[in-house]
Amino acid sequence: MFAHAFKLADSPERPRLYFMTTAGGDPDRRIAGFCAAFAGTDVRASHLTLFEMPNHDPAEHLPRKMSSGSTAGRS
Repeated sequence: MFAHAFKLADSPERPRLYFMTTAGGDPDRRIAGFCAAFAGTDVRASHLTLFEMPNHDPAEHLPRKMSSGSTAGRS
């Protein structure tokens, strides 16, 4: 699934992937699992926690142009 997503993003050499768990809070085990899944790869994985306080300034941490959600219906 991720390989397909990176292909849709024009296959950057070192793709960036951001993780936000807003619906479920910020459980440490989910964040750790996300980071572990991409450890040792060229993927630049990062997370943004929102509960209790953000771990980064969202305006500085996230790229200016960002898409999220489903890619269904894209040509």
